[in-house]
Amino acid sequence: MDGSAEHLDERGEVVLVLGPRFTNAPTAADEQGDPDWDTVDLARLAGYTGPAMLTKGTDSPAWFGAIVDRLAHVLPGAQARTLHGEGHVPHLTAPQRYADNLLAFLASTAAADRS
Repeated sequence: MDGSAEHLDERGEVVLVLGPRFTNAPTAADEQGDPDWDTVDLARLAGYTGPAMLTKGTDSPAWFGAIVDRLAHVLPGAQARTLHGEGHVPHLTAPQRYADNLLAFLASTAAADRS
């Protein structure tokens, strides 16, 4: 089931509430319509020296992990974290584990600022 549902609005008309698979579809289609959707200016990105937490899951598609690894290599202040048993949206599938990782990341950047 995609999470879609129907309900009646205040005028008594049937309204279809789209599930997450469908609500993200227009964005994905728009991104694919952009000829530069898959282009990242790595040299410019490397100029960002602030902290960055990048996450991937062991159940993410292989191409996703490769992108995270490449970005982690390019960004000087990046920390890549792998969440075992999760896909590429751990903030949705494992919010507590993601929050724990985020808090640890923030603590590590605060500690680095104090040094």
